[in-house]
Amino acid sequence: MGTKNVHLHYCQIADEHCPLAITRFTTFDLDDKPLAVEQVTYESNMDYMERQVINALRCNVEVSILTSTPIHEFKRLHHIFNCDK
Repeated sequence: MGTKNVHLHYCQIADEHCPLAITRFTTFDLDDKPLAVEQVTYESNMDYMERQVINALRCNVEVSILTSTPIHEFKRLHHIFNCDK
C-alpha cells in the first residue's frame, strides 16, 4: 500500500468579525471520492484548534481553514507550512 498525500488549505481573509477559524475536514475513500465533510467553527482556543487539525492530517483527512488570523500566529501550522520549503 502506498502513501497518500493529504492537503492542508489555508485561506486568510480580511474580516474583523470572523471567528478564530472556520475549518472543514474532508475524508475520502480509496478511490479519492469524498465520504464526509464536517465543518467546525472555532471561536477561540488556538491550541485546541491546531491539535484538531494536526490530528486530522495524521489520519489522512484533508483540512481547509478560513481565518482572518495570519499563519505565523498559528505556531504549529506555521511550522508545517515551512517544513515543505
